[in-house]
Amino acid sequence: MRYIETLKQHTYTPNDYYDYLARVEDAMVGDMAFSLPKFKPYVSEANHEDGYAVEVQVTLVNTAGEAHDWYHGTKAIALTATSSDGTFAIGEGAQGTTATADLKFENGVATFVLVLDDTWAADDTITATVDNDDTKIMAYSVKKANHELLKVQADPDDAELSGRRETSRLSCLEGLHECNRV
Repeated sequence: MRYIETLKQHTYTPNDYYDYLARVEDAMVGDMAFSLPKFKPYVSEANHEDGYAVEVQVTLVNTAGEAHDWYHGTKAIALTATSSDGTFAIGEGAQGTTATADLKFENGVATFVLVLDDTWAADDTITATVDNDDTKIMAYSVKKANHELLKVQADPDDAELSGRRETSRLSCLEGLHECNRV
């Protein structure tokens, strides 16, 4: 049993404090990794007339998947697309097939908006590399290279696609019993 777990049982300090210390202890032994999502829009979604934008959350986590909420800092991210016709931007930036940005982490989490434009085809991808310069955290190299952030999927048959669109049009408010059409 970790010493911190023993302290939780025999002191009056809130357990949240010891959970925080446990994550710092994890980082001190190098238990850190960047966690990024993987988006899989259909061709029709990626090429929608209103555009396709998604908020991307990058989190510094331990092997248990818990955010290192003690971390506040900046790391660079580089994105590259394989599309010959599709472009993207990070937030309000210029459209292109490559982009870089500085992620500002607060409590172990950084977010940015990915905006697609032009024409995307099935199997087009965007890959992400976080901290390619290897600026280190607590003297440990924490880098995520060539993560497939987005891969465009071929459109399904019409019945499945219309069902997915109908489902996505419903917006349910948590805690309420009714759903409203958007």
